[in-house]
Amino acid sequence: MVNIMKTPLVPIALLRTWEEASQKSSAKVKCVITKNFYAFKSPVEDAFLNWVWCKNLDKTIVEKIDEFFLGKPHIYYLDESNPQLVIEASKNYLLPVDNFPQLIFDFTEKQPNQLSKYRLDFEIITSVNQLDLWSQTFCLGYDAYDYQYITSFFTPFFLCKSPPILVLGLENQKPICTAILFQNEDIACIMGISTLAEYRKKGYGSEISSFLLNIANQSESKKVVLNATNFALNMYKNLGFQEYINEKIFLPKKFCI
Repeated sequence: MVNIMKTPLVPIALLRTWEEASQKSSAKVKCVITKNFYAFKSPVEDAFLNWVWCKNLDKTIVEKIDEFFLGKPHIYYLDESNPQLVIEASKNYLLPVDNFPQLIFDFTEKQPNQLSKYRLDFEIITSVNQLDLWSQTFCLGYDAYDYQYITSFFTPFFLCKSPPILVLGLENQKPICTAILFQNEDIACIMGISTLAEYRKKGYGSEISSFLLNIANQSESKKVVLNATNFALNMYKNLGFQEYINEKIFLPKKFCI
């Protein structure tokens, strides 16, 4: 067993909303926190919508995690700065599939830049009735998923007192991008930045991220974290984010056969 060097902050930011949803959604949403891992189960049977952050790893832990997910697909986030953890995972249980650095913006050290004017209009989704349009835009931006999967994923969270903030970015009333903000006391997490293909490389991803960053800054949050693709890494750094953990994504070998 190996102790991880830094505490991953993304699962901590998700925790409050996920725990509340799990109590109200007939077990369609679940989370578990142990001394060895954080695991988050969604209503959707898709590996990239079911997540694990490991602090330690061995055969018994892998089996417990697989049991939690009822044998369904899920992915692991592992800190590459703990090479023994990564080696143990690669050798026996998991296969690496991608690299998603975890970034952090610390409001105690600096303030986000305030844009004098946004080119986009922003709409915050406040009910399940509005969710399909947000989900359709999200899926078009990612060129993946059935929007009904995404609607199913987020529906339980609208039962919470503090649901995630889902934002739709519109240009001339046309939905073109999405974003999500989860909050847990003083830690927030941005997820789901998605932009339609024909509107990419125009700064809209940066704009909607900045919008959520300022919402978090006006709340009790002291830090905002996110997992970035390598494609978007420079965009987030230009907004003031710094690399916190270099995380590699792994998939259990049994799902790679």
